[in-house]
Amino acid sequence: MADIALEKCPACGHLVSNHASVCIKCGHPFDRTAKVTAPPLAEPASTANKRTRGFLWVAGIFGAIFLIGALAKRPEGPASAPQIAAPAPEASPTPTKSSPAAPIAPAPVAPATPKGTSVIVPSDPRANYWILDARKTGSTVQIRSRREGPSGVSFAKREVDCANGRFRYLSEGDTLADLDKPGAQFPMGLLLEGSISTVISREGCKGVGLTLRGVQR
Repeated sequence: MADIALEKCPACGHLVSNHASVCIKCGHPFDRTAKVTAPPLAEPASTANKRTRGFLWVAGIFGAIFLIGALAKRPEGPASAPQIAAPAPEASPTPTKSSPAAPIAPAPVAPATPKGTSVIVPSDPRANYWILDARKTGSTVQIRSRREGPSGVSFAKREVDCANGRFRYLSEGDTLADLDKPGAQFPMGLLLEGSISTVISREGCKGVGLTLRGVQR
């Protein structure tokens, strides 16, 4: 049994049965003729066979081409064993240039003290004497001297009265700098002929243009 449903009339919009042939309100007719669609005609067998044979021919041609290409790429003769790359030779270390050793600086040497004028002292033959300088100060002369002997090096500073043959020590020491230190002020004494101080005083007075007088014999 067919289903009954309501539908609108396209002319007046009134609801009518889907089986009615006309609208009960306005009389609009409905076309209820069922449309039968014919089934599609089957393809003839001869046409299908032709298509199948064509497909097989195309597949066979492509298969033959693929087989020929595979045979052409196949290497002739036995396959060679894979070659193992030889290890790269180790680079020899680049010799480094050692920097030249810095020269060793010599030990500092104290500047040599000027020896001045050499003086021969007969009473002290084992030592050597030098007058470093002689300076005239008023009526006297200040004489600095150096002695080198078995006991070492020593320095002396004398004040000499060239006109009266008298002298005194102002300072003594082991270095030249010791002569600049103030010493005890002793009174002047007599110069004796042949003594060390007499030889030093005579040469010192001579150096400033004076003559030593009054030496005791």
